[in-house]
Amino acid sequence: MIEILTLFLGLVVGPHPVELAVDPSVAAVDLHLDGVVAARLEQPPWQALVDFGSDLVPHEIEALALDERGEVTGRASREVNRPRPEAEAIIFLERDPKGRPVAARVTWETVGELLPIETTVTLDGEELEVASLESFPLPSTSGDEFHFLQVDLRFAGGISAHTQVVYGGTYLDEAGSELTAVPVVFTKGKARKPAELGDWFVKDGSPQRVVAVEKGPAEIIVVRADSVREVAGGLGGRGFDIGTGVVGASGGSSATEGSAPVGSGAVASSSERDRRALALGSAERLRLLLPRSTEVRHERVTHSAFVISPRLDSKRGGLFWALTSDLYAPGMSTSERVADAVAVAGMRAAWGNRRRAVVLALAGDAPDLSTLSTKAARTYLRTMDVPLFVWHFVGEQDDSGGARLEEWPEAERIRSFGDLKRAVRTLQKRLDEQRLVWIDGRHAPESIGLAEGAVAERIGTYFERR
Repeated sequence: MIEILTLFLGLVVGPHPVELAVDPSVAAVDLHLDGVVAARLEQPPWQALVDFGSDLVPHEIEALALDERGEVTGRASREVNRPRPEAEAIIFLERDPKGRPVAARVTWETVGELLPIETTVTLDGEELEVASLESFPLPSTSGDEFHFLQVDLRFAGGISAHTQVVYGGTYLDEAGSELTAVPVVFTKGKARKPAELGDWFVKDGSPQRVVAVEKGPAEIIVVRADSVREVAGGLGGRGFDIGTGVVGASGGSSATEGSAPVGSGAVASSSERDRRALALGSAERLRLLLPRSTEVRHERVTHSAFVISPRLDSKRGGLFWALTSDLYAPGMSTSERVADAVAVAGMRAAWGNRRRAVVLALAGDAPDLSTLSTKAARTYLRTMDVPLFVWHFVGEQDDSGGARLEEWPEAERIRSFGDLKRAVRTLQKRLDEQRLVWIDGRHAPESIGLAEGAVAERIGTYFERR
């Protein structure tokens, strides 16, 4: 009946064309942006210029097909400026004759029909040993309590899928429930259990039910200017080899949410010490995103995609690797767009409902050719509840920082390897403070607020004050 053809690749601000495919029986189309009518179309061509505003924020655009009487006969919607999945997974619960879940199985889809290279299954925050995703037993539990089962799948090329299901208690007769993850920091005492949160979380003044609180894995995305490699490699006379850690691409690149993964993601280093320096924690994952783009053609649209590495764990590389290794893709631009890359990194970090952080590593004074302002990038990360850490590496001949420090005045100056270690400890402490609170139902995460008296804060506002 009606489809939205525009893909909204990457991040969208300002006026943007929206193209529709409409059945001949449709008399008119109303386009709604965030619930407000943005345009009405009554004849072909079914296309409108919609103003997404000057601020970089998440949106939902919905197209309503109307008949001659003005009745809605069909609808289509797309989310804008939100992360989209590169793979999707579903949990199916297997039940005994009394309806109690006794086992689970997981199915998934990816664009490449890949098998996962890493699987993590947790029940109520505790990891389960699973021999096969085709069917695995669930521990015997009381039917009076609900339980939170989550599955994370990681595929080659940095692709991942995340899914969860709630069962038991009032969820006994359901195969699952749509849930919304809200990232928070508990500001007093330790992390709380769902039953202890009362009416802390609200939407439009109405309390929302909390079904789970978890820590889970963490996602770090490092946006690194090229000039950082040499300065970071020589910190404190450590003599690290900055030329050996390489991720490359042997063929074309693909676009996902404004970023282009590179090649097969092989990581090479002649020195294990170099590669593992400033190693990650066991629950932390790392990606390196360069503020350099490639031009990617997707159907009728050509857009810029930033170069991003596969996801690395603690066994494959540390933060020093991200600061000093080489990353490349065919057709990569020679100019840097730092603020744009930070915004894209924020979108990527928010995907997957994990604890998250973006690290911006700067050095020197190269021009920033971004279309977004640094203020817009910061505001977007705050909206997406992604804390930003800015590190400015200072070489022997560069102590001022110039225009880059004017754009990012919150930057922490890194003059020695000791400074860098302290900055990494602060980053990991801030990651450790974060928790995900799962709210019953499907909501826009930014629509969930905290009631007066709640001893918790949304990550976006909490870290802005730090």
